Amino acid sequence: MSVDTSNDTQGLVSPLHVSAAIIVALLTALLWRLYNDTFGHIPGPVTVRFTPTWLWWLTWTGVECRVIGSLHKRYGPVVRIAPNEVDVSDGAALNLIYIKT
Repeated sequence: MSVDTSNDTQGLVSPLHVSAAIIVALLTALLWRLYNDTFGHIPGPVTVRFTPTWLWWLTWTGVECRVIGSLHKRYGPVVRIAPNEVDVSDGAALNLIYIKT
């Protein structure tokens, strides 16, 4: 006796469903970082909110100091350069950041 498998799927989940789930998960993570962000009030390029890859590339190519300097000229003394990283160019702010009172 043979079993008819012509209408049977090969797996429980199709590749289309997996792809859709991955896309939804990525969009959810991006929107979460965009709207529920601790450093959201600190100015900087929008792309740095999502990934530190931008900063790694600047470091790898050797232009990090130059680009961050231009960001300070554009945005001011405190600039966001990665999702969890801020660059400060004002020496007076160091006491506020590093010294406990």
